[in-house]
Amino acid sequence: MTRDTRLRDFGTAYRTTKRVIKEHTFFFIFFWEALTVMTVEGFSISSL
Repeated sequence: MTRDTRLRDFGTAYRTTKRVIKEHTFFFIFFWEALTVMTVEGFSISSL
């Protein structure tokens, strides 16, 4: 019984995490794209 409860809790946490990741995927992608662009432009400007 204890093991089943733990498994169910883990399943709920896993589903919640998956939903949060899905909801924030676009933000993370946008953030990394902006960061990459800023870094590349920074290197280009400093190398001129």
